[in-house]
Amino acid sequence: MAKTRTRTANTFLMDREFLLHYFSRKPNSIGCEVGVWQGEFSKILYERLQPHLLHLIDPWIVRPDYQGREYSAVTSSQAQLDENYRHVTEHFKGDRVRVIRDLFHNCVLKANQPGHRLCLDWIYIDGDRTECYQDLTDCLKIVEPGGYITGGGFDFRDPNSDQPLVQEAIERFIDKHTDHARLITIKNHQYVFQKL
Repeated sequence: MAKTRTRTANTFLMDREFLLHYFSRKPNSIGCEVGVWQGEFSKILYERLQPHLLHLIDPWIVRPDYQGREYSAVTSSQAQLDENYRHVTEHFKGDRVRVIRDLFHNCVLKANQPGHRLCLDWIYIDGDRTECYQDLTDCLKIVEPGGYITGGGFDFRDPNSDQPLVQEAIERFIDKHTDHARLITIKNHQYVFQKL
């Protein structure tokens, strides 16, 4: 079982490699990863990009409605997710990384309160596929013009309904926000928007 997950994780990382081209366009950037899990991609983002600040957001909670999702076969207990969170916080110490244990939408709501400001040059979304449209619209509130809104799981299909959740969310986002973001590419199951 562990070998399968490692091979899958490596495949996910290779699929995301081309995104670094977009993220590296602004030196000393402020970026964010939503859906950190064990921090494999987070390490690449931090080491290769050397961002001024990297936000890592994940609730690290077990959700019964996630049965059949990518991580549920490997991580079925809250204790394992707590261990993932501990591992990420241990690895990313220092003032250039903020590990935030919360839902992304909650973080965006807090960022809009007085005294808080979250301005990103780029973001990578790999969280709850059922919330993809909400995540994309939330990104419009915190990503700077010219910045990149990216994510994975374009081909993800809901295990219960076989509905292409991410693809449908992207199509809806394009329909409703053509004046705010443009789709640059869909490649290797990943998508890239640029905020206008």
